[in-house]
Amino acid sequence: MPFVSQPIQTGFQGTGFIADFHARALQALPDVQLAAVCDPVQERAERFAKRWNVPRVYTSVEAMLAGSPLQAVHVLIPPLLHAAAVETCLAHDCALFVEKPLAVTAEDCRRLTRLYAESGSKNIAGVNQNYLSQPAFQKVVNWVKDCRLGAVEHVIAYSSVPLRQLAAGDHGHWMFREPGNIILEQAPHPLSQIVYLLGRVKQASTLVSGGMRLSNGSMFHRKWQVSLMCERGTAQCYFQFGAEHRDSWVHVLGQDAAAIADLRRDVARLSEKTRYLDPVDDLWDASSNAVRMARQGIGNFTQFVRSTVQRKPGADAFSRSFCNSIRAFYAARQGGPAFPASFEHATAVMEACEAVIESALGSASAADQRKVSDYALVP
Repeated sequence: MPFVSQPIQTGFQGTGFIADFHARALQALPDVQLAAVCDPVQERAERFAKRWNVPRVYTSVEAMLAGSPLQAVHVLIPPLLHAAAVETCLAHDCALFVEKPLAVTAEDCRRLTRLYAESGSKNIAGVNQNYLSQPAFQKVVNWVKDCRLGAVEHVIAYSSVPLRQLAAGDHGHWMFREPGNIILEQAPHPLSQIVYLLGRVKQASTLVSGGMRLSNGSMFHRKWQVSLMCERGTAQCYFQFGAEHRDSWVHVLGQDAAAIADLRRDVARLSEKTRYLDPVDDLWDASSNAVRMARQGIGNFTQFVRSTVQRKPGADAFSRSFCNSIRAFYAARQGGPAFPASFEHATAVMEACEAVIESALGSASAADQRKVSDYALVP
């Protein structure tokens, strides 16, 4: 009789908004079963379990780990609670997938990385830096791996993010409690891509503008302009929070070529130098990229139509990045390619976040000393 492997038994710690993205991604993995969930709010956990057909519900991670034979756990609780949760799960020696960030300080990230190394666990531990698995960025990564760009020397990241809570005056979220929290909440996405391409951030220089006083009394800066010195090159980031429109892209410059990943529209373009004269080279670049981007756009639209007709949400680039990230995590657990968002990588991302925040403290502190009337007040 042929051997039939049993699905990996997985549990979720936390059943809030982000847990639905993780559950939807697991549906595409037949060798993984969501077997248990835990949440301190039992009614919320029970509603989630009913929605996703999860057999067991608990109110604490300790009870879940003791009551279910789990081989993997997704930590999906608020970031401030990540460090304690990861420590608990490491003690039970199961594969661990943590929603970003790994922890809210680089010191905690380094400590958790050290604990994982000292545990001697054979299980994989990773962080959901899902922008590493964003489809357009993956195209650029493949071009880099294929040596189409030569050595990567500089990366430019742009992120324009609407914030519903900011516009509505709902400032209770932790990302509004301190001026730097918005970086901890939003910046790990592009910074994870920069660290992946260029290595650890060694130095940061940051300018902030668009200051406003929130209803909770905290300062909030809408615009952050960042310059970074990394191990293998330089980078720039521009963040605009509370923007009127959403846009996000990454421009990668190499010795031999350049590439752009348009994350908002999920298309990528590559500009290479040919042996022809500049006018011919320019025409070739324009025509080849027009065909490339048209194919990508048509493919994205086809996926959208198919998912709409079949009533299966998740065809957008953000949802697909979740699915790709989680699929890569479980593939690595099964002996596949190494998962890129390791604890070490997540620690480097948090170190980069802290470098950005710390380099802005001078201007932020000076701005905070100004009169409240100098800022647009948010009721």
